[in-house]
Amino acid sequence: MAKASPAQSVITQSNINKVGEWSLRNLMPLSLDKCLVLHCGINNPRHLYTCLTLPLKQVDEINDLGVVRSSTISGSYQLATITKKANRVAGLVERAFHSKNLDILWKAFCTYVSPILMYSSPCWNPRRRREISVLENVPRHLTKRIK
Repeated sequence: MAKASPAQSVITQSNINKVGEWSLRNLMPLSLDKCLVLHCGINNPRHLYTCLTLPLKQVDEINDLGVVRSSTISGSYQLATITKKANRVAGLVERAFHSKNLDILWKAFCTYVSPILMYSSPCWNPRRRREISVLENVPRHLTKRIK
């Protein structure tokens, strides 16, 4: 991965300044507490960026629309979060439906659990066999408990 040049950081800072000026000009204040900087990559120089003369907070992880982005560009934390949530909802489905009818429970699984596993999966892209196996264990455990 190529290092970010100083010119790129100047351009980025210039764009941040333009957003800050736009917000002032249009009387739409920014919530700078919610503005974060995520530096990705090992060779990133980690420049300090400011908006309206206030430094922007630097973080290692950002949760954006339910997808966790990290500076290491690894999807392992996202995978753990998704499987934990899906297993919890699968357990709730199993306890909520007193019937052990496989058709009913599978429809409930497809309605409540499957969307959790599929939500924005192209974004965090589970591609390793281990990651796919962890995701496939969620429905596997549910079907084993039904029988």
